[in-house]
Amino acid sequence: MESRRILAVHGEDGLCELTVTAPTLVSELRDGTIREYTITAEEMGLRPGKLDDIRTDSAEESAQMILAILSGEDQGTPRDMASNISRDAPILCRHGRACWRIG
Repeated sequence: MESRRILAVHGEDGLCELTVTAPTLVSELRDGTIREYTITAEEMGLRPGKLDDIRTDSAEESAQMILAILSGEDQGTPRDMASNISRDAPILCRHGRACWRIG
């Protein structure tokens, strides 16, 4: 499989995705070179949050959280986490400029 650019991300909070609840470790393969760096919620234009803000104990709680995000009722950490994986969420480089767009 040939790729020109690959990002592998892992949150320091244990989440295997971009996260706003801790710095995110990034390994970026670009033009044959691997760079490693961290990115924070602030660098992605989001507020830092707490892992407990997105923790749920049941499928019902998870569904309620998703519905609150989709309705616009939730404007906090759950919404910010969801925006990280949405189609238009920019991932910002260490220098604060957009360098990759999902989708």
